[in-house]
Amino acid sequence: MPKADRETGIVTTGPYRQVRHPIYLGLTMLAAGQAVAFSSWPALLIVLTGLAPNFAWRACAEETLLSRTFGERYAACRRRTRMIIPNLVRGTAGPSRFEYRSPSADLDIRSRDGRGT
Repeated sequence: MPKADRETGIVTTGPYRQVRHPIYLGLTMLAAGQAVAFSSWPALLIVLTGLAPNFAWRACAEETLLSRTFGERYAACRRRTRMIIPNLVRGTAGPSRFEYRSPSADLDIRSRDGRGT
């Protein structure tokens, strides 16, 4: 079990903006992807019935520890993010995580003669 410490704080950047336990999501996707790539349906069955539930159980245990350590700060984090599976669909509960911004929105587009368009 990892150690939680008030001095370390709660990480909310990078993949933690989407999910609270990104390592479990990544490892499950890696194992499932390998099982599919090698056409090993027994391996995929083990991932879905053994590995994924084990990670979910472990994440729940970590959630308990983090809730005890950080209290309301972690409760606020829980309201903003999902535990393992990210919320990628707009219009569902919680704030939108992805915004499309046109690359040209940050550019000063000018015509060939140097004047703005």
